Amino acid sequence: MSWKKVNLFEHLGSYVFMDEYGFCHSEINGIFINDINLSDLFVYNNDSKRYERIRFGNRGNCTQSIADLFSLDIAKRKKTNQPYYNYGYGNDYFSNDQAVSVKPKTIKVNLRTFYHTTLGYNGGGAQEQHADDIIELNSAKDVSKYFCWFEEGASTSSFKTTILPELKVDDELYLVGVGKVKVSNLVEYPNKDDVVCEAVDVEGKKQKIKMESEVFCLPYNKAVDEYEDVDKSLNELKLSPYVIRSKEQNHIYNIYWNKIEEASCYHVILYKYIELRNRRRILKIADYEVDRNTSFLSLDKLVGGNFIFKVKAEDRSGNIIAESRGAIDGVPRDFKK
Repeated sequence: MSWKKVNLFEHLGSYVFMDEYGFCHSEINGIFINDINLSDLFVYNNDSKRYERIRFGNRGNCTQSIADLFSLDIAKRKKTNQPYYNYGYGNDYFSNDQAVSVKPKTIKVNLRTFYHTTLGYNGGGAQEQHADDIIELNSAKDVSKYFCWFEEGASTSSFKTTILPELKVDDELYLVGVGKVKVSNLVEYPNKDDVVCEAVDVEGKKQKIKMESEVFCLPYNKAVDEYEDVDKSLNELKLSPYVIRSKEQNHIYNIYWNKIEEASCYHVILYKYIELRNRRRILKIADYEVDRNTSFLSLDKLVGGNFIFKVKAEDRSGNIIAESRGAIDGVPRDFKK
């Protein structure tokens, strides 16, 4: 699945991404036509030949329902000198002679948005706040001016981490609790405030991004694929590497692979997986060249685990003729989630 651009009123109640708030969900908290509350207005029913109270939900797909308000025959109840005592269901309709026509010129939609102030960690600790906005529409076409981004089943774990040490001016990011921001200035690091860069949000307000800030790639932009190198393969079956980790304290790793006759040498690439926020998680730390007559490499003193090994075979012209995916223990696998 991927994020798609949709109308703002299409997925009310569902989690979406808005540049103004980030990961959030919204609901209608009131609609006013010509500054009259929708709850006090009625629409003409051609079947019953009377005006009936407008029923309007605050969630789901309300795009067309809002646009249709501009073309409906709407009225409010005529004021009389006599008190109106017909409570109950009778309050939900009236006849034509009691109607005062209301021609929609301006529709104001009160939108309440619940946005994340923190996404938490591994699905726990997420927190939300809400903000209220008034969206003013002057025609049915105005409804299409407002949009957001939607992905089926999106959650707090749907966002890809950014790599702060590799940021550039004008990069666009998702700063949790703020929304979309654009990097305006890189700051000399380290500093006493732990600030990595300065950015500007969609309202033009300045924001400071720290090394431990919750900042992610915008969901609709292409993110850096950290797993590209370890997931790439070519003729992997020919190599069929296998990794065995010793349980002894010297932390020995043995890497085995099948010999390929056309190979002039082999390369064992060593990566380290580091789980740190806002930093590159897969670090290439060594490249070991192995003679063509050898299909084994033993490495020791690798402390901490989470090491990834991949094997490449190179011919006499320097071309890679076989390449495995990465392996931590046992056979290679895909690392991209």
